Amino acid sequence: MKTAAPCLMTSLLLVAGGGGAGCSSDAGLIVGGVDAGGGIGGGDAAAGRDGAAGDGGADRGSGLVTGVRVFSGTARMLFNGPSCTEEPGPTGDRWCAFVAFTDATMQARSLYVFNASRVAAGADVRCGTASSNGADAGADADAGADADAGTNADADCLLLTADLWGDSSSPVLHGTFFQGATLVYYEEGFAPYVWRPGMTKGRLLATRATGEDAVYCTPAPTGTAVLCVLLPNAEPDLNPTVAFADLLIGKSDGASEPLLSVADTVVVWSAEDAGFRSTFSFGFAPGPGDHVAWTTRDGATGPETLKLQKAGDPASKATIASNVHHWDVSPDAARWFWLSDTRGTGVGLLQTAPFPGGANPTDVRADVSDYGVVPSDGKTVVALTKDGALVAFADPAAATDALVLDSQVQVLLSLGADGHAAYVKKRIGTNGGDLHVTRADGTKPCIVEPTRQVPFRSVSFVPNAGAILWAHSYDVGFEAHYTRLDDCNTMPIATDITLLESIGDERVLFMDQFDNVTVSGTMRIRSIGGGNTVSAAPPTAIADHVDSYAIMGTDTLLYTVNAGREQDGVYMRSFGH
Repeated sequence: MKTAAPCLMTSLLLVAGGGGAGCSSDAGLIVGGVDAGGGIGGGDAAAGRDGAAGDGGADRGSGLVTGVRVFSGTARMLFNGPSCTEEPGPTGDRWCAFVAFTDATMQARSLYVFNASRVAAGADVRCGTASSNGADAGADADAGADADAGTNADADCLLLTADLWGDSSSPVLHGTFFQGATLVYYEEGFAPYVWRPGMTKGRLLATRATGEDAVYCTPAPTGTAVLCVLLPNAEPDLNPTVAFADLLIGKSDGASEPLLSVADTVVVWSAEDAGFRSTFSFGFAPGPGDHVAWTTRDGATGPETLKLQKAGDPASKATIASNVHHWDVSPDAARWFWLSDTRGTGVGLLQTAPFPGGANPTDVRADVSDYGVVPSDGKTVVALTKDGALVAFADPAAATDALVLDSQVQVLLSLGADGHAAYVKKRIGTNGGDLHVTRADGTKPCIVEPTRQVPFRSVSFVPNAGAILWAHSYDVGFEAHYTRLDDCNTMPIATDITLLESIGDERVLFMDQFDNVTVSGTMRIRSIGGGNTVSAAPPTAIADHVDSYAIMGTDTLLYTVNAGREQDGVYMRSFGH
């Protein structure tokens, strides 16, 4: 996994580029308003697995709330990214976090973490101080008993800080989010901390001298590696040509605090990059090993260089390759992929090399502008060339011939778990277009939506790779659809929606009846039957006045209700059999 960090002029803290998924929830599925270019904006907040409500219609909710309440009062799920642990194959309990607002102006914020697995098992987990009556849990037979908030008396809910600092916008410098089983957050003065299940309190990641700032603190999706970028104390320069920072790397279970130490001095902004993609990026290789990878310019004007180090082992630092951009590691951690010789354009030679050493790279395809690795086999690559050809390589390490999937393609959106590629042949505005899907082996092409504007952020493959979710705009809002990929059959989900996402393979989550006054809407579930068929049964209403949410695993929804009523709080609803 790679995060392309925004370009920074460190002395002025001016963000000049876009953030990556490791730092925020930019890849979210909230569907917001139409921007000036005719595309779809992100609404009031972005949401990947978590989110906040977007724009929509008038409130018609009745005050329905189902599920188990773990906190009473004004609260939100985490804005900057996932609110729950999500490390693959967890052996322990899953935990989730939320932010509670503890003063009338909603400026003082407390960060709680609670054991969601215990709640799902029926335990009475309570956070905070009792302030209201229980929710109406009788609307659904499986809604569960109300766990009205009371004084926490056990270790299943921890108050990590009563003075949470952080961003509420994107790109995010000071984010609060889980990645894998690790949570990062900032306390008073933007002091960075990390927490994992089993800890009784957070641990300090880095100390900062006056004027320094630790930003982009990011944990690995697996293991305990963590990194931050330490911006130096510098006087503003009206004509900067280059800005440096320290890359800090360590492990959340390290022996002593602060946990991180300097791994490299990186170029976070350069005049050479003005108007182009950032040449500073960082991320983590899949699987064991706690590998941290990053690219940075070699000096103010030098080439972008790829480096690798094991967290907690400074002696393992190695330079992998020079003149590298847009890098990735295959899901099985067997191979590197990168673009070489982009010369500031973002278009270059796609190469692959063995991981971790990177020796003797193989040339795969020239003039590539974007690419992705199919998750199911870890080696098939789908690439988009600068002339609009969408091509696939079944074995790029063997330099096999390309299979041409389509032509005149403008955007490669995403790859599904089983090798489906979603892409755009005709842009409509800045953030939307038509929608096409095909498999990387060239079979079962599907023209999902040929004419109407599909917001890019509404598009997502369902977990079993048998269907794709998407929405299109119409006169008064957005209409949600579900297309089965086996036969390209499209089925309607709902109209006037502001959110669209899967909960496992059997449920589609959406929000409608949005209220601009309370900035909330009605959350509903549409059931999916066998063979990836939308159920004919009407949607199930989960709650009204929902303003943020999180999805845990394949069958659990967390959400916050905020309408200035006694029912306000954090709720959890499990759909397990």
